[in-house]
Amino acid sequence: MDRFAYGRRDPQARELKVIARCACGCGEEIVEGYEYIEAYGEWFADTDCFLKYHDAAWRCAGVS
Repeated sequence: MDRFAYGRRDPQARELKVIARCACGCGEEIVEGYEYIEAYGEWFADTDCFLKYHDAAWRCAGVS
């Protein structure tokens, strides 16, 4: 038996903890340990979700 066969458990092998769902309504899970947008206690999966929730859009200033 190899004495190195049993080592420390891989921390990435554990089940990911879902801490919330995206506030825009898309249903995307907000998972512990990953980067997301947080604003005023609400979590958003990405920029598009953030803009959708706030009914906002990217625009070019000075152009109609």
